[in-house]
Amino acid sequence: LVEGKSDRVFFGKFVIPEHFQISICDGNSNLQEIASILRERSFTKYLGVIDSDFDRLEDRKIADNQIFQTDFHDIEISIFESKALADVLNRYQIEEKFGKFEKDSGINFLESLYCLSEPLGYLRWANQGDKLGLAFKPKNPEGSPLKYEKFIDKRTLGYKSDEALVDYISQYSKNRNTNIKSRDEILASLLNKQKNKVDRKQLCNGHDMCYILSLALKHAIGSCNVSSKILQDNLVFAYDSEAFKMTDLYKNIKKWEKSNT
Repeated sequence: LVEGKSDRVFFGKFVIPEHFQISICDGNSNLQEIASILRERSFTKYLGVIDSDFDRLEDRKIADNQIFQTDFHDIEISIFESKALADVLNRYQIEEKFGKFEKDSGINFLESLYCLSEPLGYLRWANQGDKLGLAFKPKNPEGSPLKYEKFIDKRTLGYKSDEALVDYISQYSKNRNTNIKSRDEILASLLNKQKNKVDRKQLCNGHDMCYILSLALKHAIGSCNVSSKILQDNLVFAYDSEAFKMTDLYKNIKKWEKSNT
């Protein structure tokens, strides 16, 4: 059992099709509900994989020992932490631009991606805990996704401000049948969360980092217009079994497999 389509593509690389059927559950809560129904029906031949999201930051545990969590916030962060990122960058970057960007920023490119996605990660976390009423996805699948250039300079890849982030996400969230807190309340909640210096690999969202990578390749480190969806697909295909075998997720699945098959 997996959350979404991209997860099916990812795990499809690492299972034997004759032995496993990969089923999409359309989200974390749906997956856990389906697993609960399977248990009630005494069906035990299943595994579930869900994103950790903010569970480790909140010290939340999953009760079902047949549901495993990703090592970091989501599976995309594990991919970013592998050599798959370098493989994809080598395909699209302009070497001179990339070198200048890293020199000017004083940190490596992956660190820059974390720095840029960190404020949005804190805002997502604050929204979950403080019920701010914000939305980070379009109302419908065909709707407009977040425009990251509203709070990240598309030419320099510099973060504009927390105010720019909050103003844009608040506007994006309107007409969603939710009670959106005031600008001051949202900023205060964000600032309060930012006081917690946490592991960015547990905080940052891999999908956000894919969008920011797409933005970077247009100007800051390249000159190509490649979508975040294509980049995510390329990252998945570049991620190999040797990298997967290094994860706790892999080790936990193999441990379960050894005892149950």
